[in-house]
Amino acid sequence: MNNFAASAPCLALLTPDHYEALMALYRSLACLPGSSWDDSYPDPAETLQDLEEGRVLGLLDEEDHLLAAITLAEGDADFNGKPFWTDLSPAIALVRLGVSLPLQNRGVGRQLFLSALEEAKRRGAAGVRFMVDRNYPHAIRLYEGLGCTRVGEGSLYGMDWYFYQVQF
Repeated sequence: MNNFAASAPCLALLTPDHYEALMALYRSLACLPGSSWDDSYPDPAETLQDLEEGRVLGLLDEEDHLLAAITLAEGDADFNGKPFWTDLSPAIALVRLGVSLPLQNRGVGRQLFLSALEEAKRRGAAGVRFMVDRNYPHAIRLYEGLGCTRVGEGSLYGMDWYFYQVQF
């Protein structure tokens, strides 16, 4: 049964009470083909800080089970310092979009990404920036299918990425 269709998903800002569920989601997606995540990333301390600061948007089913999550962050100096970004001030970095395995390829990531765009607008951002592992074709198709603009490519954190942005 498709759990996504069986329950009425609710979009919510996650809290520290969701820490265990979020880490379980992250770990379930680590080391999968095309994933840039591993057993040490996403970092538990950074994850807890994101939750404490209200940066993680999640889709929860009617029993409060976490189905998917995305983080709205500031981005670090290496990420923000890329020369190809156009002026988006302020910009939000969208990071760590993860969808539970049984719900992948069912539109959940698309729904969550579009919700994150709306949340970024609500927070007063002029746009969003994000990067995608060059070896992750599902994500590339998702973002390009939504009309996101690929503005560059390069290496960061020891991996090769495509960089995208969406201006509001």
